[in-house]
Amino acid sequence: MGTAIPRDDCAVIYLRSCGNEFDPRRYDECLRIAESSNLTVLRVYCDVGTPARLDRQSDLQRLMSDLAQRRDARYVIVWHYSRIGQDSAQLNEVSTRLHASDAEILTITGVEVATRFIQDRIDGSQR
Repeated sequence: MGTAIPRDDCAVIYLRSCGNEFDPRRYDECLRIAESSNLTVLRVYCDVGTPARLDRQSDLQRLMSDLAQRRDARYVIVWHYSRIGQDSAQLNEVSTRLHASDAEILTITGVEVATRFIQDRIDGSQR
C-alpha cells in the first residue's frame, strides 16, 4: 500500500474558458503554482464555453461538491479569480463554500487575496 498524501499538500485545479477553446497556458500556469507550492494535484475541473455564472459552471459546482464530500484537498488553484466569478457576490459564495470544506483559493497572486478583495468591496458598498 502507498502512503497517503497529507491533505495540506493536495490541490485541485479549476479552469474556465468563456470561449469554445481551452488555453493550455492557463493550465500550465496552474501547474507551476502547484509545483512552486509543493502541492500534488489530485483532479482538474474545467468549464469550457461557459460564462462566470455559477448556474452555468457545472464543473465548478462538481468541484465544490467533491471537496465537501471528500475533503481531500486543501487548495483550489485557479489562474485568476475571474475564472470563478466576475462579481463579488459569486466570488464570496464560492469562497464561503470552499472554506466550509476547509479549502482555500490559490492563484498567481497568492492565497485568499479574494477574501480581502471581497471584504473591501462590501465595506466600500456600505459607506
